[in-house]
Amino acid sequence: MRKSGNKSRFKLQIINKSALILLAVLLGIVAVSSIWIWWMMLWIPEKSYQGKLPPLKTAEITL
Repeated sequence: MRKSGNKSRFKLQIINKSALILLAVLLGIVAVSSIWIWWMMLWIPEKSYQGKLPPLKTAEITL
């Protein structure tokens, strides 16, 4: 039987520095996008409708 003297030679490294950097960039993009979407949902309607609503049309009444 042959003994393996260097086991780390065949070790598969899944998480390395470039993968962590890519993961951090992707998480940053997701975080910024989520904050932007949340901000837009809250602040897009700057003005509410004020005043009396117009009367319904006949097509709207039949619905």
